[in-house]
Order: sequence, then structure tokens, then C-alpha cells
Amino acid sequence: MKNFLKILSTTLLLSFYACSDNCDGVECGPGVCDDGTCQCPDGYEGDACEIISNSVYYGEYSVVDATCGTTNNTTIIETITIAARPNGNPTEINLTAASSSITSTIDGTIINGEIEAEGTFSSFTLGVSGSFSDNDNFEATLSGAGLICTGVTFKK
Repeated sequence: MKNFLKILSTTLLLSFYACSDNCDGVECGPGVCDDGTCQCPDGYEGDACEIISNSVYYGEYSVVDATCGTTNNTTIIETITIAARPNGNPTEINLTAASSSITSTIDGTIINGEIEAEGTFSSFTLGVSGSFSDNDNFEATLSGAGLICTGVTFKK
């Protein structure tokens, strides 16, 4: 009987330690706890997935270098403003592009520092695609209405 009680108590003790949850009390916001560590979904980072990754890119950018255009269309995008989309998806953005006479907001994404956006700008579809070199600068290709501008640099 003593051996049975020793075996039973040892089994219960081992079961308790084997079944302990390293995630007990760990808050991961939109993420998932895995063995005590938060695994964040795309667009979130931080110990508790509390930081929206793209928030470092939000703000207004001015064109630094843009020497492009065609004889039919010399619209130069002078500023681009990047803001969060109100839908709550952290990888989706609203990109507001402005020339001297036109301002329009188009939908886009930023994933791992890569920006992609496309939408109606005046009477044509504007495409913006590029990469952030840091939190304050990005280089893009602008396309639309028969014009393609590559290597256009924007700075906060």
C-alpha cells in the first residue's frame, strides 16, 4: 500500500509539472501565446503584440527627387501622407497623394517595409510601389496615365 501511494503521489506530481501552462497570465493582445512567448500576427510587434508595426511609417512625406513626366501628363506627386485604415487591419493604409492641383486617397498596404497602393487619382489609376530605407524615407515607383517614374524619393 505504501508503494502504491508513493507511485500515485509521484505520478500526480509529474502530471502537475508536465501540464503546467507557461502561458497562464500572459496577455498577447491580437497574438497567440506559445510556451510563454507571444507570437504576433503580421502588422504587430512587441512583447505583448501591443505595437502596430507600421505606425513608424505614418505621417506626411514630401518629394525629394522626381524628374519624370510625359508631354501628355506632367503631374508630379508632391506629397504623400500615410495613415492607418479605419478597418483595424494593421497592414492596410490610406495613402493620400497630392499634386499642385489634385488630392486623392487610395488604399494600400505596408508589409515588412514594402509599400503598395493603387487607386483612382483624378481621371487615372495611380500606382505606388516601393521600399522604406528607414522610418523617414522611401523610394517608390509611381505609375499611371502613361507615365512611370522610378526612383522617386520621399522624405518625412
